[in-house]
Formats: sequence, structure tokens, C-alpha cells
Amino acid sequence: PGDDVIGGSQVLSDTLTVKVTVNPDETFINQMIRMVESSKRPKTPNEQAVTIVLIGLTGIFTILIGALLGVSLVLSLAADLSVLIALYVCLLPTTIGALLPSIGLSGISRLYKEKIVAKSGRAVETAGDTDVILLDKTGTITVGNRQAVEFVPFPGFNEKDVGEAAFLSSWHDDTPEGRSLIRLAYENGFVPKEMNSLDASEVYEFSASTRTSGVKLAGGTGFMLPKSGGTGRERGRLRRKFEPHVEGGVPIGSDEIEIIKGAPDAVKKIVKSVPADYDKIVQNISSAGDTAMALSRNREAIGIVRLRDVLKPDIREKIMAVKVMGIRPVMITGDQPLTAKSIATEVGIDEYQPEAKPEDKYHIVKREQADTRIVAMIGDGTNDAPALAMADVGLAMNSGTQAAKEAANMVDLESNPAKIIEVVMLGKQLLMTRGAVTTFSIANDVAKYFAIMPVLFASTVPELKTLNVLGLGLNTAVLSALIFNAIIIPLLIPLAMKGVAFKPSGTMTLFLKNTVIYGVGGVIIPFVGIKLIDMGISLL
Repeated sequence: PGDDVIGGSQVLSDTLTVKVTVNPDETFINQMIRMVESSKRPKTPNEQAVTIVLIGLTGIFTILIGALLGVSLVLSLAADLSVLIALYVCLLPTTIGALLPSIGLSGISRLYKEKIVAKSGRAVETAGDTDVILLDKTGTITVGNRQAVEFVPFPGFNEKDVGEAAFLSSWHDDTPEGRSLIRLAYENGFVPKEMNSLDASEVYEFSASTRTSGVKLAGGTGFMLPKSGGTGRERGRLRRKFEPHVEGGVPIGSDEIEIIKGAPDAVKKIVKSVPADYDKIVQNISSAGDTAMALSRNREAIGIVRLRDVLKPDIREKIMAVKVMGIRPVMITGDQPLTAKSIATEVGIDEYQPEAKPEDKYHIVKREQADTRIVAMIGDGTNDAPALAMADVGLAMNSGTQAAKEAANMVDLESNPAKIIEVVMLGKQLLMTRGAVTTFSIANDVAKYFAIMPVLFASTVPELKTLNVLGLGLNTAVLSALIFNAIIIPLLIPLAMKGVAFKPSGTMTLFLKNTVIYGVGGVIIPFVGIKLIDMGISLL
């Protein structure tokens, strides 16, 4: 039996014989649909915490005002009901409730500037709570297309021989790998003078059955050797290199030069012989996490091209920033363990999942969430839809399937998987902004309470006058507090929309910074604001 084939697969080359082995309602696609339908994003701990804070503060202040009213009635204190209601309005956590939607909207707006469509502000804010980020190796950590990085010659040949052969065999190859071979040869000056023969060449397209491609060029006499600009020795070298070889008086390939490139084991089968260290060189390249491509000229193995999945620019710095924020990156790849370990080590990722199947993402997400962790991930295929629907933060590529885009709560219009890191960092900034607003609001309520309480019962409890450090009058104090309460929200909206200054750092560092700046500020600003408003009212 061969490999499993998913419905809708496209045959790119050769032919494929497929046997239907499952019932219509048991196909892979149907399994994906059932998994998506059963997926439900749980509430994050931060969402639950904010809800508890709002309900808790409202309950505490309700009980407090009720207790004050009861005490004033029992002890016959002159407490004005309208003043108590005004105090209650001032103490309610209206600042948090009013600014949280603004923070969510700012997240949606700022993501849209990065060509990412978020389906809700909650999705963006949830990104700030991320504990684990699942990163596809291909397209997120690496460019996604293997690039030629080195020409490795066999004994009897040099790097230039391999580079020129790679250039000639790749001239008609429009794949990213083919273009990278030409680029590397050009950068090293390995451009043969015989390029005019390429127009009349016979091209061997890549085939899945042979796992090779190549080119057949006209004979050596057909090459246009340089008449000037090169030494006679150089022109002689080119002529000897590409003119027919003769063994025992019999011309070999007298009218053509054939260059083949492909998988090492496939090329090994078509050449006359291979060097003794052929397999060792291939194994060493594979052990380093790279891919080996063999080259032959006229059925003679001449060297190996080292192909590497090139890392994306600044990916190491981004991974480091993610780890500093306390987020655990996990690399998901279908590569073999050696390759996966090499790439993960190079970018600084400690945890990786090699030889991963599409459904493995879904199970990893469920496993992490079972340990109460917030998971962010990316995907673009129908097989990613269940994991995208289950993940707390699911980023789908616009170039992906409709199922993936519907299951995710964000869609990247530029289809750049690496943007998941920017999404998480923006979410962290929104989380920090939300924390700053919450800290300021609670400190603000405490300050307003101690600003008004001494004035409220000062007439019946003279000892409280000593606590009236602002020197407020009863009527103006309450009115000043209400005015301050009304104007502080619109004044804080720009902060909510822009967000607080953010640099990747640990959770405790951010907490202490918020407490010092916005906690202390939340205590001082109400006293100053209420006093200034009270002075203004007194002048009227």
C-alpha cells in the first residue's frame, strides 16, 4: 500500500492511481468538519479576571454605600441620600467599563494597518495572554523555499566545475531552488561563457518518478568561445571541458553535453560510478539539517549542492523577544528529527514537533489548553481548521482555504505566517494597556472615596474635618467629583487607543511598572483634579 491521499489533491506531474478506502461520511474532510464543529474557544483567565474585578468592585461599593446609609440612619447622622448616590456613581468602576471597548477597537484598527483583519477586539486582546505559540517552520521561521548555499565538488573537480554545471542545468528551471542555484553561481563568478547554447538545449523537466531534472546541450564545437577578453589558456580550458570526451578512440557524447541534477540516490543510479565518500558527504549535509542535490555531467558525478531552508530576517530576535515575554515557542514541522533539531537550535527554540501530521496541531492545542495555557497558532489549509477553531488565537492566511479563514479569528491579507509574532506582541501591549487602565481606575476610586468621605460626615463628626486635607465644601466636593468622573474617561481614550509604551519584558517587570506609574498616578490625579475643579466652581 502507498500513502494516503486527501480528497481534492492535485496531481502536479506523472500519474496517480487512487483507491477509495473509506465511506463518504468517514473521509478526512468530514473528520475535519466534525472537529471544527466540536471546537469551542474557552474564556481566557484574563477575561475571567476582568469580569471578577468589575463584579467585585461593583458589589463592594454597593455594600459600602448601603452600609453608610444604614449607619447614618441608625446613628442619626446627617447623610444626604442624593450625596450618597452621587458618591456611589463616582465609585463605580465606570472607567474600566468605558475604556475596555476602546482598547479592543484600537487593537482591531492597528492590526488592520498591518493588513490583518481581526474578527473581534477580544481576539486581539486574547493574544496578549498567550502562553504558547505554535510556529510552522515553513513560512514562519524559514523562507519556505530551499536556497543553494554551497557547491561541494567531488575529487577531480573544483567548486567552479560544480557551479557552472549547476548554472547550465538551472537556466530553464523557474523553481525557487533553480533560481537560487543560478544566483549562487553568479555571485561566485561561476557563469560559463557558453550560454548561447542554452537556447538550443533540450530540457529535462523534473519528474516525481525520476526525481531528477537537467539539460542536454549542443556539442563542444557548437559553443561560442570568447574571441577576446580571455587568455588562450582559458579558451582552451573551456574547449577541452565541453568538447567530446574520447575513451579508447570512441567518442562519448560527441554531439551533446548532458547535465543532470536531482536527489542523490536518484543521480547515483544513472552515473557510471560515484566517489567513495559520496554517501558520507550526503549524510553529513543531511545531519546538519540541510538538503543535498547531486550533479552529474555526461553520467559522471561531479559534486553536491547544499540546499538550506533560509531563516527569515530577524527571526532569532523575534523568538528571543517572545521568550522574554514569558511565551513558550513550539516549532511544528513535517521534517525529520535531525533537520527539525538543527533549525530549532539555530533560532533558539527549545521545543519542537518533528514529522508532524496536520491533525497533530489540533491535539497539541487541546493538550496545552488542558493545562490552562493560552495557545496561538497559524494555518492555511482545511486540515488546519480544527486547530484554528480551537486555538485561543488563530491566524489564517488569506491565500488559504475558506474553511481555515472561517475557523480562525484573524486573517492575514498578505499571507505572511511570521506575523503571528507581531500579533502576539501587539496583544501584549493591549494587555499592558488594559492593566494600566484597570490599575488607574481602582486607584482613582480609592482616591475619590477618601476625598469625599471626610466632607460627607464632617458636620456631624467634627473629627473628620482633619482628614479633609483638600479643604472641600460638601456641595462643591460632590459636584467636583462628578465632573472629574465625567471628564477623566474622554481624557483617557487617547491612551486606550494609542496604547502604553511597550518593550518586551517579563510579567513581573510590567506589573511593577504599571503599579508605580498608573497606581500612584491614579491616586494623585483625582486629588489634584477635584481640587482644581472645586476652586473653579468656587470662583463662579
